[in-house]
Amino acid sequence: MSVQFKTQIEGKNIFILNNELFYADTDIVIRNQDFIKKLTFTQYNKIAYIDMDIETTEFKILRLVVCKTRINIYVCNVIGKLKETNFENLEEIYGKILEEIDKVIR
Repeated sequence: MSVQFKTQIEGKNIFILNNELFYADTDIVIRNQDFIKKLTFTQYNKIAYIDMDIETTEFKILRLVVCKTRINIYVCNVIGKLKETNFENLEEIYGKILEEIDKVIR
């Protein structure tokens, strides 16, 4: 798969692959202790992968990449599928993606 489209929204990189798959940078701090207890981090790079099934009319979130630092645990990337190929409202869709993630992790 090659990158079909790349942009930045709010200083975060978003890659669109094959006009539907997306990989987006985020930095949402996880405060939900029950959610944190479910995470299994890799020993060396302190990364966890969480399969998700969050779906709206515009997108489907498939996986979260969670990073652990000494200070915080946060969602560093989100992987999903766009249901529309209209990229003019990508900033609005990115905001909705963050809102849906926020509902789960806070």
